Amino acid sequence: MAAAIYMATMYARVPKRRSEIAGIVPAAAESVLTELEKALQHWAKITNDTAAVERRLAEFQEVAKSVRSDPLRGAVADLIRSPWPSQKVVNAIAAMTWRVGKATGALFYIAADNPVHFFKGLGIRTARSELTFPISADCAIYASWRGEPGSLRFFQAPDSFVKECNRRIAHGADRFVFSPRNEGWIETIAEKPNPALSAFDW
Repeated sequence: MAAAIYMATMYARVPKRRSEIAGIVPAAAESVLTELEKALQHWAKITNDTAAVERRLAEFQEVAKSVRSDPLRGAVADLIRSPWPSQKVVNAIAAMTWRVGKATGALFYIAADNPVHFFKGLGIRTARSELTFPISADCAIYASWRGEPGSLRFFQAPDSFVKECNRRIAHGADRFVFSPRNEGWIETIAEKPNPALSAFDW
């Protein structure tokens, strides 16, 4: 559970994740304002309390103006800056089947400023979800829903597994990639804009 909390926090607190949330907020705020305005207009049609309607509409206009001028301030900004993941995310990661792959060849695992990788289109709670997280230059966690839920297994990772983990980590990096050694292939995969990432055939 401690490791699940750590991984979930490492995903929630990185600059890339904060940028993603910041990019979503304006559209989400506009959607909420639109729905609220529709609800007020519907209420105005079915009530005889015109004074209350005018008061609520005036309040809405004031709030809408404030939100539209700066949707990322106040509580939203605090939420974006908060490093704490939700309990649902932590529980989901902890419940997955964990396999720790130890690099056995000449290759090693790299790390980055966004070290947790999963396919955004699948999330972490679907049957095909996968999560990878480097622990050290020698070991990485691979979590999925294939296998006994909540179990922990260890295996000798082939070079193909290490390479795929490294491609995922490099692709997810925002600014920095970290490595125990300076080797040319690291820069090559880090600068590739759209790498062909593959699911593990477990």
